[in-house]
Amino acid sequence: MLKKKTEKFGEDLKQLAAFINLMVDLNLKQQAFEKQVVTPPRYSTLIQDVLQFIQQNLDKPLLNEELAQYHFVSTRHLTRAFKQETGFTLHQYILKRRLLKAHELLKTEWSITEIFNQCGFINHSHFIKAYKKE
Repeated sequence: MLKKKTEKFGEDLKQLAAFINLMVDLNLKQQAFEKQVVTPPRYSTLIQDVLQFIQQNLDKPLLNEELAQYHFVSTRHLTRAFKQETGFTLHQYILKRRLLKAHELLKTEWSITEIFNQCGFINHSHFIKAYKKE
């Protein structure tokens, strides 16, 4: 009887120590993972230029055809390359950028009218519909 008790003596402490070691290892691995530098995706010069142009002109109408002409490529080439490199269609990307800008401007004192004009939305209802959908 005494033998059974002495065999189990400290077993709970061994298990706790093993658990703590496991948690420390997991924590260290998580920290190492978080420190890894995630390199931003590299885009072709064309797509980089288009992204920059879109960002600078969010308040204006942005049509695929005009973007392609401005960058001296066909509309088909631009739309295919943009989708392939970014994962978004031009329309999806422009809408997302406009909504992000609108979201930031909603934190200001600006009126809804000023915000949708600043973000390139055609009218009030288009802005509200796109914002609710997103």
